[in-house]
Amino acid sequence: MAITCTDCAKEFVLDGQDKELLSRLNVPNPTKCPVCRLQRRLAYWTFGKFRQRQDDITGKMIISVFGSDVRFPVTDRSNWHSDNWVAPSMEIDFSRSFFEQLKELQEQTPHFHMLGDDKNVNCDYSDDVWSCKDCYHCRSMYKVENSHFIYRVIEARDCLDCTYSYNLENCYDNTYCFKNYQLFYSLDSRDCTDSYFLYDCRGVKNSFMCWNLRNKEYCIRNKQYSAEEYNKEIQKIKLNSWQTIKELKNEFTEHLQTDAIHRVTYQNKCEECEGNYLNNCKNITNGFFVEDSENCQNIFRSIENKDTLDVTGALAEELSYETIQSAELYNVKFAAMSIRCRDSEYLDQCIDLDQCFGCVGLKKKKYSILNKQYSENDYKNLKDKIISKMKADGEYGEFLPYNMMYTGYNQSFANYYFPQTRDNILNKGGYWDEIESSEEGSRSAVQLSDIVENYDEVVGKVLSCEVTKRDFKIVPQEIEFYKQHKIPVPRIHPDERNLQRFRMMPGIKPYVIKCNACNDDLLTYYPPEWGYKKILCDTCYMGWIY
Repeated sequence: MAITCTDCAKEFVLDGQDKELLSRLNVPNPTKCPVCRLQRRLAYWTFGKFRQRQDDITGKMIISVFGSDVRFPVTDRSNWHSDNWVAPSMEIDFSRSFFEQLKELQEQTPHFHMLGDDKNVNCDYSDDVWSCKDCYHCRSMYKVENSHFIYRVIEARDCLDCTYSYNLENCYDNTYCFKNYQLFYSLDSRDCTDSYFLYDCRGVKNSFMCWNLRNKEYCIRNKQYSAEEYNKEIQKIKLNSWQTIKELKNEFTEHLQTDAIHRVTYQNKCEECEGNYLNNCKNITNGFFVEDSENCQNIFRSIENKDTLDVTGALAEELSYETIQSAELYNVKFAAMSIRCRDSEYLDQCIDLDQCFGCVGLKKKKYSILNKQYSENDYKNLKDKIISKMKADGEYGEFLPYNMMYTGYNQSFANYYFPQTRDNILNKGGYWDEIESSEEGSRSAVQLSDIVENYDEVVGKVLSCEVTKRDFKIVPQEIEFYKQHKIPVPRIHPDERNLQRFRMMPGIKPYVIKCNACNDDLLTYYPPEWGYKKILCDTCYMGWIY
């Protein structure tokens, strides 16, 4: 039976795996389609501006993605994990909406200033970072050192402007790249060194503007050169010119459209899977950026999960439903930024809970509702009454509402995939943050020449983003890298640069096409407007490339 989404009004159907998981989780059928559910969860994934503000508990100055105008208190992560404060609690009021009361509790409860651990060194201007050192303006990374303006990078050092890449060193402007050294302006390339503008290359060295190559060296636009000829040709290219790089990026896009061969989807060691960017997975449906997971539906950017439905940014979860940026959950439904919880529902930034319902900022508790402790029998009876009331109000089975999101929608990860207007979000009950911008840019912003001769002179200078008009500064952390590799000083805000890289990867909307070689029907995620002419099924791709 088709269900009409209450947000977008499109019809969707629950398949057998959906129904089986919903039955095991004991929750009603969703009222929103998978896309609208993902959008609502991603609205809780903060991707905001780094700013200085006062810690609401200690009074110290901290750097946070939460501004001083957020609806709840904010404290340093270390202090949040300490015993220096006690989470407030409330008694349930059956005359009021449960979500209204949960929001009220959220607004009283301190939230940690940024996600991460205490093993980081000199990474104050970074969010969701773990065991990192000397990093600036980074998000979602693990074991990274001396790197800046990167997103979802694991085990890297001395890198700038890289997105969703692992095991890099001295790399710049890489997207979905792995095990590379001194690779620049490249996409989906592995085990490559000392090269520029590579796409779908493996084991390539000293090459420029190439695609689909395997174990080659001294190639330019897929043409073989001698080492001497190659070096002469490279010397002719003004790689320190901003205008030249813009032109080369346009050429790179043209080669992707007309010359490069594209694998229909990115799946590696997968069995019975549907989705993109899947690695070592089994029985995944509608999954994206997922690794080492099994029997999951509607799963996005997650690792080591089993028997989950609608989880996003999840690590090691099992039998979970509608969670965002959480880890090590078992039988947990409707949770944001929570860790090591089980048999619980409606959690916001909770840790080590067992059988709790509607809690915010609570740690190491059991049988709690709205952060108040109960006996086991009282907890179960009260929870059943609350769920009955929520069902009558049309609340139970829904994820946390838009009016509980942490920041403005435009400073959340949802805005990357589902850009919306301010009015649309306000109509949903959400928030919108005003970000400094000007049609003319900042009056104090400097104009750079095409080739910057003296890199040190631009340190601390304010630039106006060519795309968004947002102001940004060139900081000392990045200038040595530009100088060493003769890279032109960027004229685009770091957040916009990351967004542009992320948009080089296919999205989550499926399209039915024909294999360019065998003419079989294929399900792919490359948008038709990209103009890719050579998309092949796995069999034809492997035969063509190898």
